Amino acid sequence: MASALEQLFSQPKVTLTELAATAPLPKLEKVPTSKKVKLKDLSPEEMKAREDRTVFVGNLPLETKRRDLIKFFRSCGPIDAVRFRSIPIVESKLPKKASVILKKFSNANESIHAYVVFKGKEALDKALALNGTVLKGRHVRVSVADDSSHDYRQTVFVGNIPFAVAEEELWQEFAKLGEVKNVRVIRDNATQTSKGIAYIMFSTKEERKKAEAAKITIQGRELRIKKATSKYKLEKKEKIRQDKVKEFAGKRKAAESLVEETKTTKEATFQVKSKMNTKDIRKERKAQRQLAKKMKRSNRPNSKASSKKSKVDA
Repeated sequence: MASALEQLFSQPKVTLTELAATAPLPKLEKVPTSKKVKLKDLSPEEMKAREDRTVFVGNLPLETKRRDLIKFFRSCGPIDAVRFRSIPIVESKLPKKASVILKKFSNANESIHAYVVFKGKEALDKALALNGTVLKGRHVRVSVADDSSHDYRQTVFVGNIPFAVAEEELWQEFAKLGEVKNVRVIRDNATQTSKGIAYIMFSTKEERKKAEAAKITIQGRELRIKKATSKYKLEKKEKIRQDKVKEFAGKRKAAESLVEETKTTKEATFQVKSKMNTKDIRKERKAQRQLAKKMKRSNRPNSKASSKKSKVDA
């Protein structure tokens, strides 16, 4: 044993440089990494294909993480991307991304939205089936990204809502009248504060009619409930209104130009008359009177001619 240790320590020391020179290490090849594709760089065809495998997820709790959504949609299929939207942040000089990282959230809204992009289109139907499922104490709204699944025939418009009321409170209140498919509170894009109006879709028309007849009071306010109007009809009404406004503006402009022309004519007449002296004015008036008399005589029938004609006839 002692002789083996002596032989080991008696060998000359070899540095790493000498070792690399005698036996050079093989060069490692660079593994190509996939670059993150930006949405603005996608072609219209690629964007359409991406939308076909994207779902909108609403009424999520503010503390929802990416891993929570991946776990929630695990049974549907592999997920390509998750994007959070409508995050309420406090007004500051910091960029929006920095405010989100620092968790500088405001109290304007307690819920956020997200877009979940799947790797395959076949996962979409499974994901839509999870609409209304409870996640962290909230009924999650799952719909297609382009909002084409929203049926306004089964939807009511709700007004006079207290600004502090969130989607979950409305969901629980209207769930007493029927099966609620989704609840959408209209909010300001910049501050995410409620505008006091919402759209609530039921599973059937009968449940919608039942909701229209109901009287619901929240926080001392009686809600104004009526049948919702589709976006197409609202746009059509707005177009008709704008056309009427343009037509009225055109008529008003024409009337104003006519008044302006009349004013200009009167001013020109006044300027001409102001330059004339008193004698000229008297002569003009006299000429006008004489002309009027001549016109009167010409229009009056000749009495002598009419009497002669009557005698001839007799």
